[in-house]
Amino acid sequence: MSEDQEQTNTSAPLLAAGRLLSALPKIASGVLGITAIAYVVGWRMSAAYYSELGARWAFDLMSIAQVARSAAWVVSLTAVLSAGCVMHFIAGHSTAKRLGRWAVFWMLSGCITWVLSDPPWGLLKTSWAHGFTFLTGLFWAIATGVSVGELTAILASGRRFEGYMPYLYDGIVVYGLIFAPGFIGQASAEFQGASASHLPLVTVLATSDSRPWRLVGPVGDQLLLILPSDDKAKRLFKLVSPTSLAFIESTEAHGVEAGNRPAPVARK
Repeated sequence: MSEDQEQTNTSAPLLAAGRLLSALPKIASGVLGITAIAYVVGWRMSAAYYSELGARWAFDLMSIAQVARSAAWVVSLTAVLSAGCVMHFIAGHSTAKRLGRWAVFWMLSGCITWVLSDPPWGLLKTSWAHGFTFLTGLFWAIATGVSVGELTAILASGRRFEGYMPYLYDGIVVYGLIFAPGFIGQASAEFQGASASHLPLVTVLATSDSRPWRLVGPVGDQLLLILPSDDKAKRLFKLVSPTSLAFIESTEAHGVEAGNRPAPVARK
């Protein structure tokens, strides 16, 4: 082996390591940025969810990790859509102008479902109205993902985007970080707080309370239970420790029926 080949073999790993180390700050800043976005989206979604559920105070007990985790699927959806739009742009299958049109399409679709979610004179069933509320948030989340892809395409093409800033600000910040998660959280609470809630039934230890308590989820280091009702003012809540639950019903189709739940177990 020649001396030049030995130097090449020796320097290649060092060069690769140097590139990796130089990329670490960018990777770290990206992770921090995604975490911050997840917290903002989770804060808006959780605040809207617990307010509509009737337990606004429960939001104040949530940890930062719980708030950020509540928005995981919304942030993931937006990120996947943004990456897909960028890949289509790189492959030449789309342009910034076309992405902008799709962003407007989803934005307007969300406006239509927003109007339908609160029709005059109660023309729609309550469940349909709640469904349109959820679709409003979902469509605006999609519009946000496409808008991020459009912004990336504009920057990649070297064009000035100052004229796009008001539109992109509305599409990404206002609708993506505020309106979309707010409507999604509100719709989720409307479905889960109603009498026909699909939240899992639970059995609490050392109590004779046979009321159909349902599990909302973790709030801080405790679990929040609810007695659902179509009237938000009549809903009851209870905070319990995880160890105080004897059984949690499966949410699958083959789950235990409410009438066949195990009887409360007394703690010895």
